[in-house]
Amino acid sequence: MAKRLNGSVMFRKRTNVNDRFRVRVPGLFCVYCGVYADTDEHFPPVSHSVRGFVLPCCHECNVIAGSAHGTDFKKRALHVKRKLRSRYAKFLRVPIWSADELNEMGHDMKRDIRICQDKKRIVQSRLVWSAEGYLASIGQGKDFVLTNAEWDTTTE
Repeated sequence: MAKRLNGSVMFRKRTNVNDRFRVRVPGLFCVYCGVYADTDEHFPPVSHSVRGFVLPCCHECNVIAGSAHGTDFKKRALHVKRKLRSRYAKFLRVPIWSADELNEMGHDMKRDIRICQDKKRIVQSRLVWSAEGYLASIGQGKDFVLTNAEWDTTTE
């Protein structure tokens, strides 16, 4: 195990024997939300097909995606975004306080509000992340986007 700069543990990605029939798309960021990718996302899910792609993904989005919308990546990405929006609804409702308003508050209250505002910014950036834009910009992700475009026309 390696440690990240912030002290959290970074697990090494294991190579799955069944991945030999899949195209690995290299990347450091989660295809769904843009945070550091610490696991692999199989699309379509292994329960649907042994062939497909292995995409970079964060653990949270990988768990949320599960096997939902196994053959339609756009619907799958929307499913993940909806779940993230629901999970972090509390932070998305946090109002933006002006500097003057914050200066009138005590130290602990200011700290708590700033923490919530920071979390809100992080969640908002995860929700606006473009999976298809990111994949189109990296290595074999272009192949994924082209193949996925073909899937979309056959599934609609």
